[in-house]
Amino acid sequence: MPILKCLSAAFMLVLFLATNPASAAALSWVSPSTGYALVGDTVEVALAFDGLGGTPGNAVSYFNFNIGYDTSAFQFIGGSFGSNGYNPLDLSEATPMEFTSDIVDLGGLINLFALSGNSQGVLDTLQPSDFIGLTLHFIALAVDPAASITLDVTDPAFYVGSSDNYAPLPVSMASPSLNLPVYASAPPPIGVVPEPAMATLLMIGLMGLVRQRRSRRISSFDCMH
Repeated sequence: MPILKCLSAAFMLVLFLATNPASAAALSWVSPSTGYALVGDTVEVALAFDGLGGTPGNAVSYFNFNIGYDTSAFQFIGGSFGSNGYNPLDLSEATPMEFTSDIVDLGGLINLFALSGNSQGVLDTLQPSDFIGLTLHFIALAVDPAASITLDVTDPAFYVGSSDNYAPLPVSMASPSLNLPVYASAPPPIGVVPEPAMATLLMIGLMGLVRQRRSRRISSFDCMH
């Protein structure tokens, strides 16, 4: 009988996991509203988690990322976890363990990790289903219309752990690369043709007058002969 009870309990656990799978964490880049940077600008970009919560053990407790960037276009100047002083992996708790993290710039490659010290109950209850997990700051160095920042989701060290003892959390990301072109000045809006400069307009007008005078002279010469 005890064996049957254990088998029954195991079957119920498998059935629960099959009918209550962990939701995939949708990752996405949050970039400047303009969608581009100007040379000399300080640029802030962030990684957002979306679609979590609602299931016990489905909060984020740990992540390890490698992020590449174009050193010719950007200079990395620092990063932080969360946004605007709020860190969803370091929540208020009576006796939490210490939040542990690190960000290392290897020149074109940023290696980072964040490890929550919160208990599963606090993470499951207080962590929002949608939040900014990471914020990075760059300086735009030079014009580069093809500049990008990329989260390497194929790296073997890439990992997102759940609040359930850091078990792997499924992750999906539609666009790992963030295209962030760098310009010397603001480009015109899409579909708008820039107006010619005043000097160009004056030159076109003068050329028109010269042609008109030449045409009149030729007509007068033909009438006289």
